[in-house]
Amino acid sequence: MSRRRAVATVTIAAACVAAAGCTSTVEGAALASRGGGALTTTAAPTTSAAPAPAAAPAPSPWINIPSVPVAEPDDLGHAAFGRLPIPGVQLRHQRADGDWRLCTLGPVVHSADGRLGFVTAGHCALPPGGGAEQYLQADRAGTDTLKLGTASGAVDDDDSIDSAVVWTGQYDPRATISSVGGHQVDRVMSEAEARKLPDGTPICIVGAVTGIKCSPLISATHAIQIGDFASSDDAAAPGDSGGVVFVVNRDTQRAVLVGLVQRAGGISMATYLEPALARLGAQAVTINDS
Repeated sequence: MSRRRAVATVTIAAACVAAAGCTSTVEGAALASRGGGALTTTAAPTTSAAPAPAAAPAPSPWINIPSVPVAEPDDLGHAAFGRLPIPGVQLRHQRADGDWRLCTLGPVVHSADGRLGFVTAGHCALPPGGGAEQYLQADRAGTDTLKLGTASGAVDDDDSIDSAVVWTGQYDPRATISSVGGHQVDRVMSEAEARKLPDGTPICIVGAVTGIKCSPLISATHAIQIGDFASSDDAAAPGDSGGVVFVVNRDTQRAVLVGLVQRAGGISMATYLEPALARLGAQAVTINDS
């Protein structure tokens, strides 16, 4: 190789180093093949960072609770009975034809002027299908009944309003029941909040025939609909009308009252409690009243 050619080759190699990216050959051989690999640079491969996993959705604040059937039903309606007015026991009324019909005692309430009462379904207190006087069944055979009181303010539009109240005596916050289904009552859910409950929310009832049972919410945008289209089990049974409809808070284990059983069957209906109480001049008794 001539001295002039050698100098040219060294000059080209130096230029490659400065440019950090060109390839040169010396007499047909790449510089890299003669130990000149350092003279060329290769961009580092780019890698895309894996997307961060989506955050798990927050668990629902409302939980399912175990079903508790009526332990000792009576001989007539196969329903809960007793001498004490406790939400979930049967409430009987007599029709004009003399036949006794069964409903369920609903949530405990009080009025602004100090009266104690219980809410139930309006259709349990409207003639001709119902009767204003409401009774407790005190014995299993149904031969002993106790008059609880006379239902007032009964309305049933066969749609989204179905409620009445039975005033029974003087309200004493220290001695009044403030629980449903074994869960202390925290508050009443507003109709606006109830309408926003997600489909599938566990909605629970305390019925004189069914006992305690939770079923998935189908919809609450009009009346409250609960049940499962894929199941043969009824969300509520005839005789549960007027029973408390509620949800249970995951953290506090307390009940939040939502409605009243209105119509029973595979897919059952409930009326919103908040507007019913406002119409009846009643306020639910809660643990916060004690």
